[in-house]
Amino acid sequence: MKIILFILVVYLCYLIAQIYSYGKSTYAILTKNSYFKTCLDKGLYGEYLTFKRLKTYEKDGAKFLFNCYLPKKDGNTTEIDVLMIWKSGIYVFESKNYSGWIFGSEKAKTWTQTLPSGRGRKARKEHFLNPIFQNKLHIKCLQDVLVNETLIHSVIVFSERCSFKKLDVKNAIVIQRYDVRSTVERINQQHKDALSVDDINKICKLLYPYSQVSEQEKKDHVAAIQKGLLEENIASGVNRLLVDHHLSDDGKVESEENGDSHDQENKTDEFVKKEERICPKCGSKMTLRTARRGENKGKQFYGCSNYPKCKMIQAIELVEIMENA
Repeated sequence: MKIILFILVVYLCYLIAQIYSYGKSTYAILTKNSYFKTCLDKGLYGEYLTFKRLKTYEKDGAKFLFNCYLPKKDGNTTEIDVLMIWKSGIYVFESKNYSGWIFGSEKAKTWTQTLPSGRGRKARKEHFLNPIFQNKLHIKCLQDVLVNETLIHSVIVFSERCSFKKLDVKNAIVIQRYDVRSTVERINQQHKDALSVDDINKICKLLYPYSQVSEQEKKDHVAAIQKGLLEENIASGVNRLLVDHHLSDDGKVESEENGDSHDQENKTDEFVKKEERICPKCGSKMTLRTARRGENKGKQFYGCSNYPKCKMIQAIELVEIMENA
């Protein structure tokens, strides 16, 4: 009993020390996220762990910003996970706090996370957006915001818990978190004094408001991603159907075999409902589910396959979307 009590006291002291250290960090001050909110959210925790690897650079003049929502030309926003503004330029970190095996190609639209079987769990694959493409968009939007041309470095950071099984990448930096400091050091040796102290402060001041958006703006950002993914999935489904079918003069889909447009419309709906969707929050696969209780009992919705770590859900409004597409 005394041993158990001793272990509990030690753990409690450790937890208090961790909470105190977190509360004093730049990450906590800027994001205003509590320690437990960060630790219980896989995405946020990955950002924080990346910052912890880099925070010593603050003593050498580096400035950090987190979750910057930059405007895109279509009126929506794109979110940068971690920004470090230092003497060797602006570092744009795309954080992927994944486990399992990672497969990907520099030019592929999506990459794959394979989670092996074990302890009664079946092996499964999850697809997520190519993080290189994501960071290219981030940097393009960042360049649009900056007044002057600035040296920008793209760094994709995966967790230590994953393994790169087949990664075909030659023209981008894709690393695991334990390599982030050595990567920054290497870049810093190549691009010393790209920014002055005054430049760093001006850029940080310019970008700071984009990291302090309202909760409504964050919700709008997620909604825009969801809408974009839905429209893309619907367009993909229709295009695949048109490979084997043609449009009649009145715009209905007809079968080349029997011209039964009604049957093809049903196939279109079925295809759209089964089309794979990607979670806009963590990049995992969205699966079709049915509510079992509450006021929405019996209704179908899309839920993240990474539940309960990610609780993202999406309502099904296919009829309305098809009519407005």
